[in-house]
Amino acid sequence: MSSTDPDIPDIDDAEEAAIQAGIAEDPENPEWTAAEFQAARPMKDAIPDLYTGWMRDRADRSARPVSN
Repeated sequence: MSSTDPDIPDIDDAEEAAIQAGIAEDPENPEWTAAEFQAARPMKDAIPDLYTGWMRDRADRSARPVSN
């Protein structure tokens, strides 16, 4: 499979088959359909309270000095 992104390495057919087999073996997390992608909403719209807390936590972490 060839990627249009130069930072993503190409994979061969065997690697693609292994990836697809892994997806098929996980019924609790199936590959998304086109309709599911179309219906998806950004986190900040779908669960705004969780998003706000997550962004606050990220800002708090980035403001802390790095310890050695």
